[in-house]
Amino acid sequence: MKSKCITSVLFSISTFIFWVLSVNVVLSQTTKDSLFMEQSKLEAINYFKRGVNENALLYSGNEYVEFVSLESLHQNINGTPFFMTDSLVDGMVSYGGVSYTLPVKFQLLDQKVLINHPVTHTLIELFNERVDYFSIGKHQFYKIPTGLVKLTNSKQIYAERLLEGQISFWKLHDKILKPTKKAEEQTATYTNYDQFAIERSGIWTKIKSEKDVFSFCADKKQQVQDYVKKEAVDFIQNFEFATIKVLKYYDSISN
Repeated sequence: MKSKCITSVLFSISTFIFWVLSVNVVLSQTTKDSLFMEQSKLEAINYFKRGVNENALLYSGNEYVEFVSLESLHQNINGTPFFMTDSLVDGMVSYGGVSYTLPVKFQLLDQKVLINHPVTHTLIELFNERVDYFSIGKHQFYKIPTGLVKLTNSKQIYAERLLEGQISFWKLHDKILKPTKKAEEQTATYTNYDQFAIERSGIWTKIKSEKDVFSFCADKKQQVQDYVKKEAVDFIQNFEFATIKVLKYYDSISN
């Protein structure tokens, strides 16, 4: 009987020791996993920090804070103050002479070029004086030429170049917050307000209609008109695309 008790006690002790050892193994493995996870997290953070430090100039702008007017607080606002979309779009920025490929968005009302900070994930407002040019998708924006400023009396900082060469074609993007005709509805909509201009040999011409395009091409007017008819160029459907197509043709027959 005594022998059985001793055997039982020894079994219980061995079982307890095995349990303790098992727990220690599990805890040890858990600790290793935790340390590994923590190390991986630190490495990821350091990776982003190194990226930010390498591009410190790019991320030195101010955090973007959207301006909200007192007028808009009492209205339902439709549309967006941004070019194309509220979302960041794949693009490129030449900033301080260095090119960066990254998502960009462009706030038209205040002419602000915005990027996402890779660590804080906040929108950063780039300093306009350091932006050489930028692109959003296939749209190329440059500092507005002096001749275009004089022609349009615009206060815009950037303009989109639609066509480059001996003849260049430019577009000024702007938006205005336009209230509905019914004041009681208290609704306003961001409405596009675009202007077009052509530059040739330093001379700027404002373009508003198909008639203006034909006037610009006056020395080859008949040929241009025949081309428009043959190609079924539709200025009403897409004025921008039609003008680019006609100017390319005009430039090809003028050289």
